[in-house]
Amino acid sequence: MPSLPDAAPTTRLRTDRGAPAGVVVPAQYVRPLAGREVRGLAWVGEELLVLDARTGRLALVAPGTDDTRVVNDGRTQAFVGGAGLGLLDGALWWVTPAGLLRAPWTPGEGIAGAWVGPPELVLAMPGLEALAVAGEHLLVVRGSTLHRLDPTELRREAATSLPTSVLPTSTVRCTELAGVGRKALAVTASTVWVSDDVEQTVYALDPLTWEQRFAVVTPLEGPTAIAARQAPGGAEDTVHVAYYEDEPYLTDNPWIDPCWEVRYRDRALVHQLRVHHEPASRMAWSTGHRIRMHYAVDLEPDADVLAEGEALTDVTWRISLPIDSPRQRLVDVAPIGLPFEVEHEDDLEGRPQPVAVFRIPRIDAGTRLVLGWRATLEVFGIKHQVSAADLAVAPALDDGRARAYLVDDEDLDLGAAQVLAATAAAVGQERNPLLRARRIRSHVYDRLEYEMGNADSPVGVLARGTGSCGEYVGTIMALLRTDGHACRVAGRYKCPYQPWDAGPLHPDFNHVWVDLFLPGHGWVPVESNPDDVTPGGPYPDRFFMGLPWRHVELGKDISFEKVLVDAGANSDGARRRRRRIGARRLSRNHIRFDVLAELAPVGARGAGQPRG
Repeated sequence: MPSLPDAAPTTRLRTDRGAPAGVVVPAQYVRPLAGREVRGLAWVGEELLVLDARTGRLALVAPGTDDTRVVNDGRTQAFVGGAGLGLLDGALWWVTPAGLLRAPWTPGEGIAGAWVGPPELVLAMPGLEALAVAGEHLLVVRGSTLHRLDPTELRREAATSLPTSVLPTSTVRCTELAGVGRKALAVTASTVWVSDDVEQTVYALDPLTWEQRFAVVTPLEGPTAIAARQAPGGAEDTVHVAYYEDEPYLTDNPWIDPCWEVRYRDRALVHQLRVHHEPASRMAWSTGHRIRMHYAVDLEPDADVLAEGEALTDVTWRISLPIDSPRQRLVDVAPIGLPFEVEHEDDLEGRPQPVAVFRIPRIDAGTRLVLGWRATLEVFGIKHQVSAADLAVAPALDDGRARAYLVDDEDLDLGAAQVLAATAAAVGQERNPLLRARRIRSHVYDRLEYEMGNADSPVGVLARGTGSCGEYVGTIMALLRTDGHACRVAGRYKCPYQPWDAGPLHPDFNHVWVDLFLPGHGWVPVESNPDDVTPGGPYPDRFFMGLPWRHVELGKDISFEKVLVDAGANSDGARRRRRRIGARRLSRNHIRFDVLAELAPVGARGAGQPRG
């Protein structure tokens, strides 16, 4: 067997454009002791006041140590199911399913002094789900409506039970909020902050007009409470978000064989949210991470590919590399096992996409090589701040992108009667292009349920009514392209949601989503199936024009992995065109992530994505 070249230890590729600059920040997670589901969060000096809706415990928590002191012992029942916390006029205010409550608040020195007095139901008002103090007023959320209440008027209504359709006379002002989930509130002099647990989103509103300035995707799922204050000596707000998850874990059960079983436990934690908004680019970024991704394949050819004594010669193994994008920066990349050369393949817009090219003289039945790459990336959450009004008078799709991205190059069944009918049913009479695209996504969600393990074309998927992430992508793309929207496949892996875990993180499967081109703005992500969470809707928009930090983007419009081998010669001695062979018939792949640092987005770097 011919000798292989030595593995190069430091072959590196550096690029630097598109994503925001990131500053390493401490990754501090506050885990309230005995905290289960935090629905109320507020600052009291340098401690966090935390309301656990499950147990009714109200506790002061020291962020540096998680030291916890309950301040409502003996009065927890009035706080069960509670949410929102605010201090005003010597009283603590919160909401429960019963309505609006308050109790005397006795401040104290540090974590050992404060205490809560007897609770009082101020207003029987069902449907309240969030509260915050704004100056001399109370902000509450009822359904999807934000209200500003005048506390001086509340006593007049204290004896009145108001149905959900009636507004209290103490309402000074109200407005409808975005999002389909349960809300939480925090207020500073500069911003009204609203979180939504289903949307996995925090919205920043103008404190005077209540108009939305921007929205960001939170770095973790299930935001349940939010607290904000202006940083000492600074103009920017410091925002902390509480999260909840029913966390699976392995436990040793001696009464069964094998002894391991999966159980679930409530997990609550509080984490600082980092945001950066650029109105000019109509983008906003949230907390990111510097991660290291390993992609490696170990060669072990299938017996039906290479029998004993047979061999593949002059093998070229091509693997796509991570790219730069408005939310991702490739810092460096190094080889695993064997050296590679970096080549570029153009996407359909003519932009070069990096590819690691490995050259192997011979592979036979006994070959057991390992090859791949190790990339350091900086990845951020992103939310594109594009509204339907922004596209009310948008330029038409240019001819070049129309030729590239309105064709049936992905087995999309374009022109099939089922696809045409589904597209017409989805868009109806809507004329705005952004709303038409959103209606298409919602229609596909109406028609499909998630199911792994299939790879059918849109006609088969629509008939079956189930689909994997790839089938969701194909079906959404078929309807989008039929309606005249340029779109393409994006992917291909997600780092697991445990950025605090020091050990290697292994994803269970790959993942793809859709890139949608908006004329006048550029490419935006549209997730495949993750937002299909409510049978029949309404569906969240958390990943419609947005992604969290953990998605890793590889080369666009090119093959992710491709193996080419020598095809021999014709009878006249001319070499045949190199043939392609499936990589999975020769190897198994391994994907691993390591979270190296937490990043705060602090400013754009480079030109980012081009304008349409």
